Amino acid sequence: MSKYAKFVLGLAVFSAMFLGIAGGSHAAKPSDYGLKEGDLVSALFSDDPDVYIINEQGYKRLFLNAEIFNFYGHLGGFFNVKLVSEEVLNAFPTSGLFRNCEDNDPRVYGVEIEGEDIGKLRWLNASATSTLSEDPAFFNKVFCVNKKEFNWYPKGISLKFLKDLPKYERKLAKKIEKAIKKEMKEHRDDDKYFKQNIKGVGKIVICHKGSETITVGLPALQAHIKHGDEIGKCNGQTPPPPGDTTAPVISGISATSTTHNSTHITWTTNENSDSKVWYATSTPVVATSSTSAVSSPVLIKTHNLALTGLSASTTYYYLVQSSDASGNIETSTEQSFTTLAAPDTTAPVISGVSATSTASTTASITWTTNEPANSTVWYATSTPVSMATASSTSSVSLTMSHNISLSGLNASTLYYYFVGSKDSALNTATSTEASFTTLAP
Repeated sequence: MSKYAKFVLGLAVFSAMFLGIAGGSHAAKPSDYGLKEGDLVSALFSDDPDVYIINEQGYKRLFLNAEIFNFYGHLGGFFNVKLVSEEVLNAFPTSGLFRNCEDNDPRVYGVEIEGEDIGKLRWLNASATSTLSEDPAFFNKVFCVNKKEFNWYPKGISLKFLKDLPKYERKLAKKIEKAIKKEMKEHRDDDKYFKQNIKGVGKIVICHKGSETITVGLPALQAHIKHGDEIGKCNGQTPPPPGDTTAPVISGISATSTTHNSTHITWTTNENSDSKVWYATSTPVVATSSTSAVSSPVLIKTHNLALTGLSASTTYYYLVQSSDASGNIETSTEQSFTTLAAPDTTAPVISGVSATSTASTTASITWTTNEPANSTVWYATSTPVSMATASSTSSVSLTMSHNISLSGLNASTLYYYFVGSKDSALNTATSTEASFTTLAP
């Protein structure tokens, strides 16, 4: 890798420190920055080549070292890393929550950094309800890892509460901060350096005149450095607060119009926001790209998403999620619904058709069905018997043993007939044609 590539491939700790992004920060929408789920990103002007991957919920995870990064060859390596400003990088809070999706392991682990490029996993042995009560966006922060990475980490003791998860941060942040500040000062009069290494995209937080923390565009950075300003916030100060940081309030969650293969999930929010439902047949539902989901980007207060292609007589578990225009996300607690039984589309099976108790003017037609159904006999003195023109006698009672009496027949006459039965779902079966002869008077 070239010196320049190494130089620009990461500002992980440096940028996280200067912008003060905490674990509970509100995530941004990747699309707001021309990014999408699965993109590899790294910060401009960094000596520490940290590379992240972002998810569609607006969180990023760190590849702790090059060995782990190489476990994911399908991502295309460093060639596919997108360089972004620290403002963009910090719009996506860093998550250290992992799940071994390759083995479909539902357990969530937190990464405890023990030194530069090393760490261990600690299982969060807590219920989905408790974790969501502590952090409604918890499952948005869970990243799938493959078996190789999962097995790379040693495992620490499990944790019972979300608040006990180790803070996910680097150990060398101060060293990197000093190195970056020193290099910027050394090159403050080098126009070529700034032109090559600092692209005019995005913004950066600086300490102006030693006392005021401000945000400026990257094209203005060199001028500020020349005048003695430094990258990063002033001591004891934070950047100007963002605007809306309050997530929507979700209420009235319900599964309605449920059939054997579909349902509608409805809810309301106190402000216009988008809509998403994550669902699965097992609990807990984990909000990751491997979980089934439907969504709508339309910002509304009354939400209604249809789930289709469901299995009959099955219990489904689901989470609803809404994100407002400022990227503040709220996720509900887990809910459930059960689909209806599949509709009956099978006709009764008719067997044992017989003409009994035949007399000169009467006869009884009997048969059985494998499920309760009504009874009809069509009969005539010519063949084939037609439903449209034949005489008929019927009973609406649903039974499995059928007996229909025919009367007013002619003596010494050959009659042709067939029987029919219809079940409660209106599935109809008819027999083949049979015959009987009435007795002489």
